[in-house]
Amino acid sequence: MINLVYCIVMNNSELIAELTNRLQWTNGHVSLALQAMADTISDKLLENKIIVFPNLGLFCTEKKAETIHIDEATGQRFLYPPAIVASFFIHNSPDFQLIVGANENDNLTDMLLAKSELSREEIHVFLNVLQHIITSANESDCVTIDNLGTFENLSFVPDNSLKESVNKPFAHFEAVLLHDGFNVENIESVQVNNEKDEKPAEEKSESNLQKAAEEASKVIEYDTREEKSDNKTTKQQIFSTSDKNISTSGVLYFIAGGLLLAATALLQNKKRTR
Repeated sequence: MINLVYCIVMNNSELIAELTNRLQWTNGHVSLALQAMADTISDKLLENKIIVFPNLGLFCTEKKAETIHIDEATGQRFLYPPAIVASFFIHNSPDFQLIVGANENDNLTDMLLAKSELSREEIHVFLNVLQHIITSANESDCVTIDNLGTFENLSFVPDNSLKESVNKPFAHFEAVLLHDGFNVENIESVQVNNEKDEKPAEEKSESNLQKAAEEASKVIEYDTREEKSDNKTTKQQIFSTSDKNISTSGVLYFIAGGLLLAATALLQNKKRTR
């Protein structure tokens, strides 16, 4: 039996309501504080700064090296470009201690003091209550902060806007197909499964024929409707040939009719042979 675990999300609005209740602040006051925090962290990450959230963890950026993805089904190799990602490390974890010990870092309290109109005491209380909400969430709970990301079981998934912002230097790079004989050294390779649940070739062929018939019918129906709607003044573009003129609608009608007949005949033939 498979046990499915669903994440119960506390969205940004629900988080604001919870903070409002616990802090006894106004809804607008809490919203401004939360937005100021998200903006401050995002701005500092764009500067490749390390931001320490007291008693919770730290935010930083990491550069992920380029990798080669090998399609298990086809054997094709794709070189994926490097990327800059927003990362979070929980307080007192080995990574947290290593990063803080080896790098300069900024304290979120001090940054918010300069960014917002909150007093140091208000910031301290605000961050303490927010930290408690995030850390007290159990394994199936998520806490989402707009424009920043989602905390789930003390891990962090950055918001899409934050992902795009920090990775801007590499945003214009795309995966490149590596041809046979092209060897790349010192780049990690990973096996990927790109298999999709595709229809059998026969079903796909029949589907394509059906689609062609439907599209052809639409062209004919549209052409007929246009002709009926304006019997007196029909606007047509004329293509000049050496001997005669052929109207655009006439060519389309002819092609569409041929497609419809061919597709219908093939579909009927398939049904008879089953």
